[in-house]
Amino acid sequence: MRDAALADGRWRLPEIAFWVAPIAAFFLFPGYLVLGSQVFITALFALSLDLILGHAGILSLGHAAFFGLGAYAAGLLAQHGWGEPLSGLAAAGAVAAVAGFASSFLVVRGGGLTQLMVTLGIGQLVLEAANKAASITGGVDGLNDVTMWKLLGLFSFDLEGRVAYAYSLAVIFACFLVTRRVVASPFGLSLRGIREQSARMWALGTPVHARRVAVFTLAAALAGVAGGLLAQTTQFVGLDSLDFNRSAEVLIILVLGGPGRLYGGLIGAPLFLLAQSLLSGRDPAYWQFWLGLMLVVVVLLAHGGVLGGADRLRAMLGLRFGWLRSLARANRIDPEAPAPREQTARPAAGGTALRTENLSKSFGGFAANAGVSLALPVGARHALIGPNGAGKTTLINLLTGVLQPDSGEVFVGGERVTHLAQHERVRRGMTRTWQITTLFPELTPLESVLLAICEREGRAARWWHPLASLGAETREARALLSSLHLEAEASRPTRLLPYGKQRLLEIALALATRPRILLLDEPAAGIPANESAEVLGAIARLPADVTVLFIEHDMRLVFRFARRISVLVAGRLVAEGTPEEIARDPRVREVYLGEAQHG
Repeated sequence: MRDAALADGRWRLPEIAFWVAPIAAFFLFPGYLVLGSQVFITALFALSLDLILGHAGILSLGHAAFFGLGAYAAGLLAQHGWGEPLSGLAAAGAVAAVAGFASSFLVVRGGGLTQLMVTLGIGQLVLEAANKAASITGGVDGLNDVTMWKLLGLFSFDLEGRVAYAYSLAVIFACFLVTRRVVASPFGLSLRGIREQSARMWALGTPVHARRVAVFTLAAALAGVAGGLLAQTTQFVGLDSLDFNRSAEVLIILVLGGPGRLYGGLIGAPLFLLAQSLLSGRDPAYWQFWLGLMLVVVVLLAHGGVLGGADRLRAMLGLRFGWLRSLARANRIDPEAPAPREQTARPAAGGTALRTENLSKSFGGFAANAGVSLALPVGARHALIGPNGAGKTTLINLLTGVLQPDSGEVFVGGERVTHLAQHERVRRGMTRTWQITTLFPELTPLESVLLAICEREGRAARWWHPLASLGAETREARALLSSLHLEAEASRPTRLLPYGKQRLLEIALALATRPRILLLDEPAAGIPANESAEVLGAIARLPADVTVLFIEHDMRLVFRFARRISVLVAGRLVAEGTPEEIARDPRVREVYLGEAQHG
């Protein structure tokens, strides 16, 4: 984990020192105040990009669109007679937020290259629109007559840049406080989950698109505030506030400092601008070459930027610099919070938990599922078996909403859920695991399970409470990890866990949603023999009132746990019955014996 905000919301000495330093610079370096205000504006712009790129995993090459819109909003207000700085800044953020919200629906549904192309296109459209609307924006000449009133009615913007410096510092600090609270909250934790594994977040019941829209809108607002600051402090707005170079430059700054670390952009901005100023002064002809070379070296030698390099240096030297952890590492949940005693499972009630009617799905001319009808009573232990390519995982995807059927229906209890989204089915009690582990590599097991609990309780969208305030949820997460013998691994990054422990964590995440229906896709697949006992024991201890449908190729596991078995061949159910009945069924013997003879 790489977020710098602290889960308990407390300020450590290094953070305080970080913000005291620019106050001291105001008095120590009076000749550099204009450059200092530009550093603050650029750092705020980088902070806004870090929210979407470093924390939510949304790629953007058009973030300058929101910066420029904020600049033009503040500039036009001042040009038309309203030069009050604070309200102008609020207007800049509001205009950019509206634009960010409107464009987010185009951005968040794609991924990777799609996001890059869409954001780049949005940026170019806004730039071209501003250029064509020269009667409003000034076109290539820009807005020159941006006249600002006194700040708070007391302080005039001066040529030495004293007021601009203090004003910019105050604004970035206020925006940083908001951002710090967001990333140290359940909402921030959910953003990190989305960044690392969006498929798992859907399976936890997270409305992934809605979360991305929310953070994209917030990031656009912050970028607009940064643009508004530029217009007010320089009293000029040009088309360069919207162009691609500004988007590319802020991305470089964030990569230089370290994305996903909160302070990455704040550290990258002064380093980049100071290097740019020094190199251009020393070698006007080739300064861009030397700047590019410096950036290449930093990226190659310090993966994760300056802060990432500092982390690795600390690890190599075996040092324990708490201040580096404060600036470069992530939120941590207290691993020592006491865990409550395990609760006894409720006895299974009657009725049907899960039912399908003639469920069918084809891909081109290939029928993956054809007329599949199942009925699982509450508390069932039902196995779905069949040869490779029989359509078992496709059926799981149809049940959970990952895929929509061509025909047929899915019912949870008595409710028809065929056309509900995946996260809505989770909220109705259906959850799943994957054949290949789908976890959050950089989160710890404790954070992962806490995230699942917050989603279940409807608290994961809250940004105003720090994670440390979630005492009951943390204790529940620890109890669940303890019940699966994962308490010793609670604070290790998930990527470092043995594979068997990762499979247990898959089950823990599913159980954290308190499912009524649990779908297990080959839960024992790939587990070494010395780790399989724990996974099998966890399956055996599942609460009696949880309906379990599991896919498995290991017949020993199937006959050990299943009370009823369905056999799927070429997308069709060919047999269903008790383990004894399935063992004697000639059709099943033909499928598996034939497979053995020809395999």
